[in-house]
Amino acid sequence: MGNSFALKDVFDGTYRLGVIGQSKDCYVKSIRYGSTDVLEGGFTVFRGTQASLEVTISSRGFRVQRVVTDKDNLPVTGVWVVMVPDEAHRDQSRLYQKAATDQYGHYLLRGIAPGDYKIFCWDEVEDGAWEDPEFLKTYEDRGQKISVQEADAKTADVVAIRTKSSE
Repeated sequence: MGNSFALKDVFDGTYRLGVIGQSKDCYVKSIRYGSTDVLEGGFTVFRGTQASLEVTISSRGFRVQRVVTDKDNLPVTGVWVVMVPDEAHRDQSRLYQKAATDQYGHYLLRGIAPGDYKIFCWDEVEDGAWEDPEFLKTYEDRGQKISVQEADAKTADVVAIRTKSSE
């Protein structure tokens, strides 16, 4: 059983829905506006039209964890590990997941929706740079492919991509 709410006086336009505040193991499984699946493309509101918006959240998100190392197999601390969706879904910011490594180089990514991804880690990168197709193009072949199923868990050791110039 879910919760319901009403949005009144919504302006005409195309919208995408974002959900925040759910458990870290959750992901948005589906969004329906009227009878249409709008999870990926968003939905268009026309004044005077009555339609229901139904959001399904799954608590069975995928988890992946392990260690990030450098080329010498030493743990790398304080760097981003990022799950990047396959190229067909890279316009879906909800599918990107990131986590920073701890003092031992460990990371844990949770609440990942089913699909195909690549895991990346850079020794130095600006937060969010991985959502820029031009940035990713340089490193595309260095990502580790991973297929995600609902409620699955995997381990994946990752070697950080060197971006810092040697000093």
